[in-house]
Amino acid sequence: MSGNSLTVRGAIASGTLRERQLGQYWELYVLWLLPILGLTSIAFVLEAYFLGLTEGETVRNVSLIAFLIGFAPTVIAAYQLHSNHILWLALCLFLAGRIVGFGVQLPRTFKTNIEAGHLPALETSCNLPMSFGEELAQEIITPNLEV
Repeated sequence: MSGNSLTVRGAIASGTLRERQLGQYWELYVLWLLPILGLTSIAFVLEAYFLGLTEGETVRNVSLIAFLIGFAPTVIAAYQLHSNHILWLALCLFLAGRIVGFGVQLPRTFKTNIEAGHLPALETSCNLPMSFGEELAQEIITPNLEV
């Protein structure tokens, strides 16, 4: 068995050949780097914002809709057309769909009615009362320090 691929020298030679073959393709896809990085950073910041508000349901729904509308149809097209560029486009559409979905839901998180003691962000995240009455406000301000 004097096959070149079984020797160390053959493995190194085939590795460098493979690197040269793959190296010629990176220039084709490097243009997708900036859109992917930009969209990913914005989408993950918005996702972290909603997860911080314990809005996991919103994250799930937005991701599912972005997948069904933006990603899945584009991946099917990429598979049928055998195009890697369309796969990158599918990822961009998925991330853009998430950004749009989170953007639509974002104003809802800013609505509060503090004067009435109503904080909607606390309604689903913990077991605190839905509105702060005078008694609860007094308890918070002047706690009972009995031991």
